Amino acid sequence: MIWPFTRSVETKDATRGVWEALWPSTPAKTGQVVTPEVALRQTTVLACVRIISETVGQLPLHAYTRAPDGTTERDRISVFHRMFSRGPNPWTTAFDFRLAMQADVLLHGSAFAVIQRDRQGEPRFLRKLPARSVHIDENRLTDEPTYRVTLSEGGSKNFSHRDILHIRALHRKAVTDLCKEAIAVALAQEAELAASLSHGQKPSGILMFENAMTDAAIDRAQQQFRALGERKGTAVLDGSAKYQPLGVMNADAQFLELRRHQVAEIARAFRVPLHMLQELERITHQNAEQMGRQFLQFTMMPHLKSWEQECNLKLGADDGSRYFEFLTDDIAKADLAARMQSYSQAVTNGILSPNEARAMENRAPYPGGDEFLRPLNMQGSTDG
Repeated sequence: MIWPFTRSVETKDATRGVWEALWPSTPAKTGQVVTPEVALRQTTVLACVRIISETVGQLPLHAYTRAPDGTTERDRISVFHRMFSRGPNPWTTAFDFRLAMQADVLLHGSAFAVIQRDRQGEPRFLRKLPARSVHIDENRLTDEPTYRVTLSEGGSKNFSHRDILHIRALHRKAVTDLCKEAIAVALAQEAELAASLSHGQKPSGILMFENAMTDAAIDRAQQQFRALGERKGTAVLDGSAKYQPLGVMNADAQFLELRRHQVAEIARAFRVPLHMLQELERITHQNAEQMGRQFLQFTMMPHLKSWEQECNLKLGADDGSRYFEFLTDDIAKADLAARMQSYSQAVTNGILSPNEARAMENRAPYPGGDEFLRPLNMQGSTDG
C-alpha cells in the first residue's frame, strides 16, 4: 500500500478520550475500570505521581551556553532562562508547567506543549496541551511524526515535530496502563473494606446467654447495646449474659498484609522507594541516605534525561552552543552538614572558587572570592 504515506502511532485524540471515559473497552479482571482519573483515587498511585511530578517541578532546569573553547556559562538573560526559571508563558509558572507535564507522562504516557515562535522563528512561549487532545501520525517513509491537535472550539490543527515539545514515557504507555491490574486489585481491596465498614459486617463482640431467652428479651438486649454504642446510657442485661469481644482474626491480618503488598507492587512500577510512601518498617538511619541517592539515580534521572534531551532537540542549538540541564543539587540541600563539607572540599582543592560556592547558596560574592585555591602539596616541581 503506497497511499497514504502516514500511519497512526497514537490515537490519543479528544474524541477517543471522552469515549473511553463513557464506555471503557478494557476493564481489569477485577471489574475495576482504571482510567487516569480513577487511578489517582488510589492513595499509592496518587503519592507516586505527586512524588515524581513535584520533584521534576521543583528541580531547577537551566539553559547553558558553551563557548568555542569548551567553557560553559549559565544563561541568565535569554528567553530560555525566563521559560524554565520564571514561566513558559505569562499565565503559568515554571513549577506548575513541569509538574503538570510530568503528571501527564505518568498518567497518559506522553506530555505535549506547543512551541510558539516569533516572526523570526525563535521560541517565545510554551503552551501545554491536554494529553487526550493530541493525535500522532508518522510518515511511512521517513518516520517523521506530525501532531494533530483537536481544538476546544472544534476542528483540528497540524503541527510539525519541531513545534511540539513531547515528553515520552516507556513505549509511550502510562505507568497506570502498564500496571493496571495491580491498581485494580488495590481499588477492589479498598472497595471491599469500605463496604464492610459501611454495612457493619464485622461485629465488635458477641453476647452469650446461659439461659434461653424470649424474643422480647433478645430485642431488649440488642437495643440496650445499640444505645451503649451511641453513648446513650448503660446496658442492663439479665439471663446471666456474658460479652466476648472479637479481636483481629487471622483473615483480617492476612487482608492487611495483602493491602501492604499492593502498596509495594504499585511502588515497584513507579520505582518509588517504599520509605517515601510512609512504609518505614525496613528503613534505618544507615540506609536512608543510600535510598535517597538511589531515588535520584534510578527513579528521577531517567525522567530528567528525557526532559533534557527533548529540550536540547527542540530548543537547543544544533552546534551544541546552547543546551539544557537539570540542577539536582536541590535534592541534597536538606543535609546542611554534608553540603557544607562538600563545598569546603571543592574550594580547598580548587574545584570551586569561594564565590562560586556562595552563589550556589544564593549569597552575595565578596572581594577576592573569585580566586581559586591550590593545596601546597599539589604544586608543580618547577614552582619556587
